[in-house]
Amino acid sequence: MSPAPRIAVIGAGIAGMSAAWHLHEYGFDVKVFERSGRVGGDVQTIDVMIGDETRWVDLGVNDFNAKTYRHLVQMFDRLGVRYRRLEDTACFYTLDGSILYTSDGRWGTATPEPIAQDMARFRREAPEV
Repeated sequence: MSPAPRIAVIGAGIAGMSAAWHLHEYGFDVKVFERSGRVGGDVQTIDVMIGDETRWVDLGVNDFNAKTYRHLVQMFDRLGVRYRRLEDTACFYTLDGSILYTSDGRWGTATPEPIAQDMARFRREAPEV
């Protein structure tokens, strides 16, 4: 039997690690090269202090949750990669960046009622992914 084809994956971000995992599952001999020495690429979670409370902030991703990233979650679970569940708090800034609105009002200015009503209507009417 001939040896498995050898493949080099450059970059240990989500795309590179996902490609390496799938190639390995298909029997390829895969080696991942990462310049920074840290897996995850632009994706990482850091802790920040807001007042006297520690909060986490995700960098490099716009949205991550188990419903819309089922395949990624499955890969993470199978590989034993730790991740945190998405916090269900909508937030956004005004166009000039001066006011942070949050759906719970806890981490910024409470969202004005007309916008909150639009967000609630969207949640009711948007199809489940």
